[in-house]
Amino acid sequence: MKRALKYIFKTLSVLVLLIAMLISSLYLPPIQKWAVDRLSAWVDKETEFELTVGSIHLTPLLDLRLESVHIEKAPTDVVDVESAIVDLDLSRLLMLHVGVEAIELSKGNIHITELIESVALDANINNITLIADDIDLRKKCVSVPVAMLDSCVLDIKLRETPEDTSASSPLDWQIDVEKVHVCRSKIVLHLPNDTMCVSASLREATLDAADINLGNAAYGIGNISIIADSLSYDIPSADSVVGLDVNHLSFKNVELKLDKLYFNQGSSALYAQLRRLAFEEKSGFRLDNLSVNLSLDSTCFAATGLDFQTQYSSATGNINLDLDALSKGKRGNLEAELQASLGSKDILCLAAAYLPKDLAKCYPAQPLNLNIDVSGNVDSLSLQVCDITMPSIIDVRTTGAIHNLIDSVALGADLRTDITTMNLSCINRYLGLTDVHFPKMVLHADTRLRQASQISMDALLLEGKGRAHLAGSIDLESMVYQARARITDLQLHDFLPHDSLYLLSAHAKLSGCGTDFLSRKTRLQAQLDIDHLGYASWTLDSIHADCRLKDGKAMAEMNSRNELLQFYGCIDATIDERKLQETSFNMDLGHIDLYALRMAEKPFSASMVMHMDGSSDFRQTHTLNARVEAMELVTADSILHPYDLAVNANLTPDFIQLETLAGDLSLSVSSSQGLDSLLCRFDNVGKELEREIDSLRLQQNVLKDLLPHLRVDFACGAKNPLSNILRHTIGYSFRDMSFQVLSSPMEGLKGNGHMHALNTGAILLDSMEWRIYQKESGVSLDARVANGPRNRMVTFQSELRASLTDTGANANLVFIDAKGKKSVDFGLAF
Repeated sequence: MKRALKYIFKTLSVLVLLIAMLISSLYLPPIQKWAVDRLSAWVDKETEFELTVGSIHLTPLLDLRLESVHIEKAPTDVVDVESAIVDLDLSRLLMLHVGVEAIELSKGNIHITELIESVALDANINNITLIADDIDLRKKCVSVPVAMLDSCVLDIKLRETPEDTSASSPLDWQIDVEKVHVCRSKIVLHLPNDTMCVSASLREATLDAADINLGNAAYGIGNISIIADSLSYDIPSADSVVGLDVNHLSFKNVELKLDKLYFNQGSSALYAQLRRLAFEEKSGFRLDNLSVNLSLDSTCFAATGLDFQTQYSSATGNINLDLDALSKGKRGNLEAELQASLGSKDILCLAAAYLPKDLAKCYPAQPLNLNIDVSGNVDSLSLQVCDITMPSIIDVRTTGAIHNLIDSVALGADLRTDITTMNLSCINRYLGLTDVHFPKMVLHADTRLRQASQISMDALLLEGKGRAHLAGSIDLESMVYQARARITDLQLHDFLPHDSLYLLSAHAKLSGCGTDFLSRKTRLQAQLDIDHLGYASWTLDSIHADCRLKDGKAMAEMNSRNELLQFYGCIDATIDERKLQETSFNMDLGHIDLYALRMAEKPFSASMVMHMDGSSDFRQTHTLNARVEAMELVTADSILHPYDLAVNANLTPDFIQLETLAGDLSLSVSSSQGLDSLLCRFDNVGKELEREIDSLRLQQNVLKDLLPHLRVDFACGAKNPLSNILRHTIGYSFRDMSFQVLSSPMEGLKGNGHMHALNTGAILLDSMEWRIYQKESGVSLDARVANGPRNRMVTFQSELRASLTDTGANANLVFIDAKGKKSVDFGLAF
């Protein structure tokens, strides 16, 4: 028996020794090289990849080192690594524990296009190190003391792939990471089809104490610190805008410090302590510091300790929100406070793309200060403090409450607003108001909103010693409105310093329903009384106006009884089918002092009686019959009674007829086109003429084809309002004048006219005649001015012949003196 056991022991010893020798041979370099060659040949044969390894070293402790590793799938995928080290600890393998003492890749290039279906990768690697000293396969736990990325460039391009609908088992792993360190590396991420690109050049980034539970979808990080030289976010398809472009962001000198980040997907819990965020953006906006504590769970949200600092702005605040506060009928509460000072440069930079074009030039340099303190919920939100101020410009303070914020039917509010204005010259610059001034004013307003549509307001404006009180209400659904206003001693000259308007005292009432004044359902009743209006050194008072509209019947009356204006006017109109069917206007102007009203340079007053009838469809059909009678014009040295003036007009979509008669004056305008067509023709001629002038070449045939159908006839003697006005205002007189102009695309432009016995006080001209006619070459003008032998100043005759050419004009002037000799005869072409 002992002999048998001895033989068995010797046999097993030999077998063990042979196995030990076989295993030991694996650590011999020739054997390792032979194994690598066989492995490379197998990979090359069984797959599309070519594998080469410069050298391999395996120690008995299972430390594997590969040198000059090259993996290639030509021409799309190439991996070159100068050195790869895998240091494993398998001493606890029987207990289902694996230790990865080190995995390290050094100095390599990776180009992957087709190996991974959803990702393309270009990478330049200096050093990647991973240490996972404890991988518990049974408990599915991984402990990672160190992960490091040093001097690497990663360019990752995501691609669209079909959605994976196959069932997959849940990942229940627990990953604990003590430290992740990235330095001097750049990471670029492209979304599919280049819809978005994110790039980060990291100088140094660290992540400490990360606890990742994939089973519970819970993620916790002790702290994150990032210092980046640059960070960009770009959407290539979006257009660029001025200022801060949210679609093309580019940051530099980015610094981020984040403590105690925790997120649980299952409970929607989030907690983060942002200790510092700072950056500079390419638009010029610079954030010096942003810190805030954030917390969110299924019941509440909080943002506390907000500290926002830039070179020009600062803000602090806190928000505590019960999420129930956002639901109707709940008892949740919102408490928010914000104190901020926003610099003008930051506002213009951040909001440049959304502000009106010229506002930046006029925006004041003062900061915008905010002080807000609100509490409540969507059922009732209390504005305890809401102050918006801009030093030396405006101060707005609002308090009150807003009710039923998310109910579009029951929305309500009770607000009190106090506004103090100071220097509002920025508004003048923006609106281009050179003749308007906004003085210092105080406005007190109480506003009430009910049922989202019923608005009422009571406002008081104070300016100096003047007061303006307005009270009114409107229902936006039914459009029923009413208002009352009273103005007492309001100094209009403070608002219009270049005009002659001064103290105003007036009161008005307004009520009605609807704002579509062409509808028969609209009602309106309005009254205005001006008790006092200072105009220059005069006083306008006793002015009353009354307007009524109901069932398509409109009436308006106005009367004035003061020393500058004695006037009564009345309008009656019938509106039906959105047309002005019948309209009459009667005016009795007893007296108007145009000189006192600064409407004439010399003493001048007038009186007259006017009557007009007409109708209109507010489109292309209009009629008007007007007559001005009993006119009296009073100057410093005379009293005139001009002839009556009559105007008749009839406009339809197919023709225009206008006639004016006054004494021996007559004017007739007619066209075989409607008003819209006529205006369109004039517009086309103007645009074409402008284009040809810019090109320095006149195409008269083109202009001729664009001419409108129009005929104008005018005749005027010495007994009519026009002659009287010329004679008494500028001292001109004439015996008679007439002209006729015809225009059409077929005949072109032609006309003629004359004026006899023109006296300007310094010049006497016996006769002036002119004629325009169309030739094949273009438009021509013949003109003649002559004084006969009986002219007491000078006798002469002059003739002008001119014509337009494609590149300019030709003109010839002849002057014949009193003896019948040519004194001047010259031509000019340009």
